[in-house]
Amino acid sequence: MNFKWPEPLDPATEVENNPHLQTSQRGKKPKAFLKDYPTEFTHAVFPRTIILFDELVGGIAKHQLDIINQAPDDYLAVIIYGAGASFFTLNPNIHLSIKNFITSLNITDSTSPDNTPEPINKLDVDMPVSKMKLKKLYGKPWTLILSGTSPATREYLLWQQTFAVNPKLTFSVIPFDRSLCSWVIMNLSGDAVKEGCENEILTIVKRELWASGNFRGFASQTLEKAGIPGSPSERTVHATNTLTID
Repeated sequence: MNFKWPEPLDPATEVENNPHLQTSQRGKKPKAFLKDYPTEFTHAVFPRTIILFDELVGGIAKHQLDIINQAPDDYLAVIIYGAGASFFTLNPNIHLSIKNFITSLNITDSTSPDNTPEPINKLDVDMPVSKMKLKKLYGKPWTLILSGTSPATREYLLWQQTFAVNPKLTFSVIPFDRSLCSWVIMNLSGDAVKEGCENEILTIVKRELWASGNFRGFASQTLEKAGIPGSPSERTVHATNTLTID
């Protein structure tokens, strides 16, 4: 019996788990809140910041990496948008500005009996120590290291994620997460790629993959090891059901 392939443009599966389609402020709102909103910043929903662990730590010195590797959950990564070697040269105390900003938020745990702000005496932000040569300074993010946060402060910062403080300072706070994986397979660009052809491209990609014996064999073997039931063709469909073009 011939296998009936689905329509290439059927709705993608696992969309809710695709990190590249997620945003900040996702999930349950944290118990922590900002008492009296003492410091202004842009309260908005932003695309989720996706930077893999190896990229976050790829440019920092070994002694900083060793500290993070010992207890990655004790630290948070701070990424300043548009910041490179020149930015840090011109703003040598930017880590103190970020520390003061976070401190000024008066993050408060709603479960606290008297709604007092979280203790911040241990909170600190360390500048990145670059291990890169000058000509490679823009190869990896310049990751500042935030430490000493209370559970409530950590929860709020990760939920809010992006803080647009002023025209010269916007930064995101993200975890050092080894489990985070990119869902990007490839970037389509160039003069041959025209806007509005996404459905046509996705249709061709899926049909070419379905017709490929090598891909069907690879998909079937891989998913069989993962415990996914079905025939080779069914597993191939399962493997391509999450494909989108965004």
